[in-house]
Amino acid sequence: MGLSQFAAISCSLIIIVAALPTYVQQHPVYDPGTPSTTYVRYADECFQFSEEQVREMITEKAGFHEIQCPNCTMGHQGAQLVWDPTHPNQVKCKYCGMVYPNDKYPTDKVYEHQAPTGEIQQYPYYERKDGFHHFFQAKIDFHARYWLADKAYYCALAYWLTKDVKYARRAVVILHRMAEVYPHLPIHGLSDYSFRRPMWADNEPPHPYLSQKLGSTWFYSEIHTGMVRAYDILHDSGEFEKLSEEVGVDVKQMVRKDLIEGLVEFTLTQQRWISNMTPSWSSKLIVAGRVVGKPDYVHEGVNMLRKTLNEQFFADGVWKEGAISYHSQTAGGLRSAFSLAVGHSDPEGYTFHQTGERLDDYDPFAVETFLQMRLSCRRSWWAWSQSPILMAYIAVYTTHGPGQKLSQLLRQGPHCCGAWAMPAWNRRPARWLLKHNCTSPAHTATLMPIRSI
Repeated sequence: MGLSQFAAISCSLIIIVAALPTYVQQHPVYDPGTPSTTYVRYADECFQFSEEQVREMITEKAGFHEIQCPNCTMGHQGAQLVWDPTHPNQVKCKYCGMVYPNDKYPTDKVYEHQAPTGEIQQYPYYERKDGFHHFFQAKIDFHARYWLADKAYYCALAYWLTKDVKYARRAVVILHRMAEVYPHLPIHGLSDYSFRRPMWADNEPPHPYLSQKLGSTWFYSEIHTGMVRAYDILHDSGEFEKLSEEVGVDVKQMVRKDLIEGLVEFTLTQQRWISNMTPSWSSKLIVAGRVVGKPDYVHEGVNMLRKTLNEQFFADGVWKEGAISYHSQTAGGLRSAFSLAVGHSDPEGYTFHQTGERLDDYDPFAVETFLQMRLSCRRSWWAWSQSPILMAYIAVYTTHGPGQKLSQLLRQGPHCCGAWAMPAWNRRPARWLLKHNCTSPAHTATLMPIRSI
């Protein structure tokens, strides 16, 4: 090849590269504002451990949350055994006081499992008479991992507030170690909703609904937004570059690819479930996508929010499950998740491959039609709160706008009140309110739009 041909090809390559969309992200994407000094105190707690001890506490093995106490039957699910960082190598039953591991319940059996990266991992356990496997060390590993994941975020906030680089350094060390171990973590979780035994899954998708890598419950919890935001806050601190020089790898790139994108990609192996947890999942996709400059993640989140809002509420604005608490969770979650996408702009030349859409200075509260709906639920009332007044408040939807008195609307009859179009079990509270002719302030609650939820 002649020099002139080489030069022509080089120029062509330069032109092609220059024409590709660029996405220069400004950090932090999410302004931390002025964090509370409480976060400094929280951050200081992790300095009881050296950097080497921190690395040892974040293992490459699965961690299980819902490991029961074999010595008693108090408590429920994963709430029996507790972990204390002052005694990091044990867990203790908060009811009977038994400390694990111990000789009374020996972990004399070993389960072997192949990690996604190929190596065989060993997990010692005690087997109860009914066959339950008590992975005490995995329970310890679970709590230590999440405790340090939270500390990474607290240290990032402490750095933002104080500008003391020791906090940035510690957070970056934690994020780096998390990025090292994440590819090795097996897919594991719960056997089912009822018996909730430890479960191990294959490394190849599809993965079970009740599975994770970082945790052990369900995939909705996989993306740890605290670590994502720690990366965002510390992106320009210089500490990623300093640690990179020490360990000989690009730590910032490693955290972005192996940790944050790894967390997201694991969840995206799941079906796009539409449930009361969808706003939570979508919010994490949006945050991760904006922080690491992956607009696909933002669009995935926004599209699931749209589907939830447009297809999963009844015509009167009530969430499909008919439970007050789930309505409040979902409606409030939608607004919160959409707010995380406000101001997002896709890179030049980008369109989402599934829809052909692009977002520019996105304001969901201006362009998403059904966000302007007036939903009837303003509070979260769980199973132990079944006041008929409150049930009536939830049951009613009206197009008359905010500021209308509930008792006045009910007296106007079925043409203005969505409660009459609902099943009998949901109509009953509204009839109760009419029967008792409630006129006190508590009974004349004001209907508010969703943006007030």
